[in-house]
Amino acid sequence: SCYSLFPLLYEAQEYPIKVLLLLLHSLLMWLGFSALYGQIEPAEEAVIAKKVDGPYEARISQGSARKREFKMGSVSRIYFFGLVIVEVYGQFLHPYLLSNKLPFVPLMMISTYCAVGIMYSWIWQLRQIVGSVS
Repeated sequence: SCYSLFPLLYEAQEYPIKVLLLLLHSLLMWLGFSALYGQIEPAEEAVIAKKVDGPYEARISQGSARKREFKMGSVSRIYFFGLVIVEVYGQFLHPYLLSNKLPFVPLMMISTYCAVGIMYSWIWQLRQIVGSVS
């Protein structure tokens, strides 16, 4: 979704700033997802019952459990590689191939590609939520 805002900053001197902001945002999101959604290794999973004001609450033992690193799936990797291709085409190839003809095509590509990615992300999250509930 952050990449979909790139066309709003269209001047050449703004390009390094928006790329650095996107990289910084991606790094922070990666660290956040790694901390929150790292999976517990099943072989070392230990559940301890702890009383918390009434019902017992299941907790994972800190001593015996170890978190694995958060990993992206193959679809996510392909999507991010596609973002690089869309950006390279919009910034470098389109001006040389079509010069001033069809200036809206890179903007349309970015919007459409990001819409597909956001929809995939929502569907993935919905499947994760439904899978954890049932």
